[in-house]
Amino acid sequence: MSSSDLSRAVEILPDRLYYVPLRSMPKETATAHFFSIDSSLVYWNFFLDFGPLNLGQLYRFCSTLNSKLQSDRHKRKVIYYFSSTHSHRRANAAFLISAWSMLYLNKGAAEAYRPFDNVYPPFPPFH
Repeated sequence: MSSSDLSRAVEILPDRLYYVPLRSMPKETATAHFFSIDSSLVYWNFFLDFGPLNLGQLYRFCSTLNSKLQSDRHKRKVIYYFSSTHSHRRANAAFLISAWSMLYLNKGAAEAYRPFDNVYPPFPPFH
C-alpha cells in the first residue's frame, strides 16, 4: 500500500473514520487501523445482481464498526474501512458506510452519500 492509495480515502468522520478501496490488506500502524468485511459479509445474489447487502448484514457491519470506534485499543487511531477495488465491493461498501451514517450520525440519505458524489470510477447501479 502506498500513500497515494490513502489519498483516495473518503472522509466519513473527520480525522477518525475513512473509507478507501485498496488492492491488498494493509498493515496496521501506530496511527491507523484497517478493516474490511469483503470476505465475512458476502451478498448471495438472486440472478445477476450484486447487492445491496441485507439488513442482518448491515446490523453486523454497524456492530463491528461501532465496536472499533469505541475500542480503547483504537481510540487514538484513524480507522479505515476498506474494500477491494472491484466495483461491486465498492458499491456495497458505500451503501454500508452511508447507511451507518444515517443510523448513527442521524444524516439524511443525500447527506450520508455526499462524500461519494465525486468518486471515480462511479459505482455501478444496483439491479
